[in-house]
Amino acid sequence: MHNTPPLGRGRRRLRGGRAFITAGAALATAAGLAACGSSTTQSPKSQLSAAVRSLGSTSDLTLTLHLSTTPSQLTQLDHSIPGPVAALLSDATLTREVQTVNGKPLNTVVDATGQRRTPAAAGLVNSDLSLEANGTRYLELRTVKGVAYAHVDIGAFQGLTGAPLSALATQIPPGPNRQAALAVLTGHWVSVDLNQLYQGGAAPSTTANPNRAAVVSQLEGVVSRDTSVTRTSSNSGTDTLTVSANVATLGHDLLSTLATAAPQRLQAPLAQVGSRLPQKTVSAQAQVTGTTLNQVSFDLAQLARSGSPLAGQHLPLVLDVSHASHPAISAPAGAVPVNVANLGALSRQLHPGG
Repeated sequence: MHNTPPLGRGRRRLRGGRAFITAGAALATAAGLAACGSSTTQSPKSQLSAAVRSLGSTSDLTLTLHLSTTPSQLTQLDHSIPGPVAALLSDATLTREVQTVNGKPLNTVVDATGQRRTPAAAGLVNSDLSLEANGTRYLELRTVKGVAYAHVDIGAFQGLTGAPLSALATQIPPGPNRQAALAVLTGHWVSVDLNQLYQGGAAPSTTANPNRAAVVSQLEGVVSRDTSVTRTSSNSGTDTLTVSANVATLGHDLLSTLATAAPQRLQAPLAQVGSRLPQKTVSAQAQVTGTTLNQVSFDLAQLARSGSPLAGQHLPLVLDVSHASHPAISAPAGAVPVNVANLGALSRQLHPGG
């Protein structure tokens, strides 16, 4: 399945308009950190928290992000989005699947901050990330037993950007990584042994970071304080919960919290972005069955400026959640290995002035 997986529909991150990006991110964070519940006696907010926590109780989790809109609606929403990019985004699907190798729940391998619980957990999670649109898989990244794999459809990106990316082949210098670089440009898989990559360098932490955990806890507190959650409907055991928030208030508080843990050079820019967010209340909807989160949707038309032709229209950004078991994520055949020891030399040859 994972060597030739089925094509889907979804989206990639929109570019342009800091307030637009930050507002969407703020609501996505709110829906994620506050996600949804069930038709029980719990309060809607408690149900949201319970459903988010339950995401870690599965051994196979798939998240699919996609837009349900048209290219013209996207360019009306943000004029800085080029037409070809809008065409891609309107039909794109971003899919992320995570599996534990031993079949145990994800929360036994990684903690709430996404860090591994023990050093031994390093090879216990396999993952696959793909971006697809208009019947084409633009990008796929996999991690299988500590080895990362990448595949890029250079021809598709060249058609999107208009840049002669394939011509880069003539600029690749001789050396240990020439074959891998050519493989990327000709649409073949390449691989990187992450253990080799981290040898002699700063490997990612294999234990929980107290500071990171504290920031996550603070972000959860911000979302709980700055959002309201109501149960707007229930049908056949599935509840619709609506999460509402003021963009300026939620965005400012989230960015201020992040700034406390950010490098000093980023603190002022984060504060500036937070001060520019619009005073507008927007909402996201979550579909929950029992304590299982099925879907979160956010209508991007809520972010349109006053007087926009998008008034009264709908541009849903939808995150579908699946807990179903799939065939094991496997290593692609024929991947060309990257010589990790010579990555620095290759970069200097390609960018001698950098």
